[in-house]
Amino acid sequence: MYNWTHGLEDSIEWVTHSIYPLEFENHRPLNDWFLYQLGVFRSQRIEFARLNLEYTVMNNRKLIELVRRYWQARGRFRSAIENTLTRSQA
Repeated sequence: MYNWTHGLEDSIEWVTHSIYPLEFENHRPLNDWFLYQLGVFRSQRIEFARLNLEYTVMNNRKLIELVRRYWQARGRFRSAIENTLTRSQA
């Protein structure tokens, strides 16, 4: 079902480029035929392989936690600088 809806939805929304995982590469001729028969706009499709990155955080929950920790540390750093400045001015 994804094969049919993805290409047709891209056509309806005038998506010019679409990225597909390599699992759908075998389905491309059938999808092209379907869109050709309908006479609708066909977007350019690009197949990609899954990229395995090492030492890289890709999980949303972990990314959110890293950002939260960064802002907390930045707040502590800023307050330490402000305290130092106010003590030196007094």
